Amino acid sequence: MINRYLITLFLLSLSSPIIAQQWDPWLQPGVTLRELNHRPGGDLLESENIFLEARMGVSDEYSNQWSWFIDGRARVFSEGGSLTDENELERTIDNDEFYYLQLREAWIRYSGLTRYPNEYITFGLQRLRERTGLWWDVDIESVSWYGDTTQLDWLVAIGQEFDTYRTSSELLRQNEDVFRVMAEVNYDWIAYHSVDFRFSHADQHTQDEQNALAETAIGANANVRWLSIGLSFDWTEARSYSPWAYHLEWAIQRGKTNLRADGGAVEFRDIDAHALDAGVRYDFRRLPLSVGATFVRGSGGADRSSTKNFSQTGLHTNRARHYGNRQYLHRFNEALRADITNLQQISLFAAWNPSESFESVVLVSKYTKSDDQQPIYVAGRPVDVINGESAVGTSIDINATYYPQSTTLWNLNVLRLRAGFFQPDNGLSDDATDYRVTLEAQFRY
Repeated sequence: MINRYLITLFLLSLSSPIIAQQWDPWLQPGVTLRELNHRPGGDLLESENIFLEARMGVSDEYSNQWSWFIDGRARVFSEGGSLTDENELERTIDNDEFYYLQLREAWIRYSGLTRYPNEYITFGLQRLRERTGLWWDVDIESVSWYGDTTQLDWLVAIGQEFDTYRTSSELLRQNEDVFRVMAEVNYDWIAYHSVDFRFSHADQHTQDEQNALAETAIGANANVRWLSIGLSFDWTEARSYSPWAYHLEWAIQRGKTNLRADGGAVEFRDIDAHALDAGVRYDFRRLPLSVGATFVRGSGGADRSSTKNFSQTGLHTNRARHYGNRQYLHRFNEALRADITNLQQISLFAAWNPSESFESVVLVSKYTKSDDQQPIYVAGRPVDVINGESAVGTSIDINATYYPQSTTLWNLNVLRLRAGFFQPDNGLSDDATDYRVTLEAQFRY
């Protein structure tokens, strides 16, 4: 199926004059060192992985209102594709090959439904990204309507994942046959201060219930709704015009699902869960320095008729940039990469931005369980824990990026070091330290 789709889109891309098309290729080599002891199923992953990714983006405009875009990737690496640094790989069943080809995006866009210049409807495989990283950050087959005005921004989308569009790979069972609705509204009640509403709905109808369960946080054949309200001020902007930036969001999750109980029996449960995401940042005016703190809590617990474990949408990456510069970090450690299910995290961060060509962030976090009788989760699946112990561990993340300001050898665009270290505490079964260090470059042509 993926090969027919790629060929069809390639032929369509040639149907308009090549002069009008915009081509955006890049190469991205890198190396990753990792030892991951706290994975779903208790699997240890220790490896040194060298990789090279090539990307070709092609776009064109048919008129002032119609445009299209295709993004294709090819990646080779020295070891199997399990848990490489691209977060979306954790959302698929990994293959045993040392390469893959992937169609990341392929869409057609119409602008002109309203008089606003930054409003459009997009049809096809497209990237939907929400700024906190906790809700959705995914390539998904969907129809979306987006608008960006002076005072009001919005996104409304419906979609479903049908394929990974990557060779020798399949969707995880928990992501199959799930119809989704996503909506976000940001309204500036005064300049730069916004009230934010987010909504997501997921409805799964799979015949492969046993495999879809797999002790996941959300269960199988779940019919779930998430709703949140929040306040924010320049939280994801790089050094706002004011020295202060903040974010506060309260989310609830309601629905019904099937969960695997003790002994292996499948039980019908109500979902009654909630989450809190809060943060504050201060940007020094006379120093290229930003400091801040965040607190995140996903509820946990269960009784005979319901689960209190807050499960994320399954479309999230938990990557965000609210550090006062352009850096995206995994909010729950580059090595651990936890979900917020049954998890509390308090973090302190500092960003140092001495010039336009260099940015860095240091993030230190402490983790505890919301309910000490429940596990924590990675990629929607449980990690081995010790019941009755709430302390999960501490982590440190370091991100440093160099952006050349002039033409360099081989058109270097970005050089980045990303490192994460996690030290477990009494609440986890394995007391070994996790780490993941990645050095990568990007050459744009």
